[in-house]
Amino acid sequence: MRFQGQSIPLYFSRRKYPKRAGMHDQKQLEEAFFRALAHLWPKGYQDTIVADRGFGNKRIINILEELYFKYVLCLNTNLKFKFKNEPIEANINELPHKNYIINHAFIVKWNREIAFCKRVKEDESWILATNQPVDSSAKTGNI
Repeated sequence: MRFQGQSIPLYFSRRKYPKRAGMHDQKQLEEAFFRALAHLWPKGYQDTIVADRGFGNKRIINILEELYFKYVLCLNTNLKFKFKNEPIEANINELPHKNYIINHAFIVKWNREIAFCKRVKEDESWILATNQPVDSSAKTGNI
């Protein structure tokens, strides 16, 4: 697998959170994993966490930013957002079917501002939260 050079897939989770006594707390395991990775990661290497929708939430973003990881996380499209100083809220899935880069979107449920981009290829689209610069000159339709 390659993503901006060499990549190493490190982690997969079915995300079963405790529903009864004695089960492992997956949220604690995920946080412990990222903390251990940050501690063990060799200095000088570029590190970007790439994750699917299950990880694209406020809790994981907070952990990754605290540990200075770069990230690209697929978001659920039903999140409500608004632009700074604008009273109108909209769901991300209401954006027209074309590419967007939104550097300052306020996610209402999370009560925080993030940057995200929408990338479209044929009938499919992806909403990606990132703390990396997004190249607005990139060829349209490519991710």
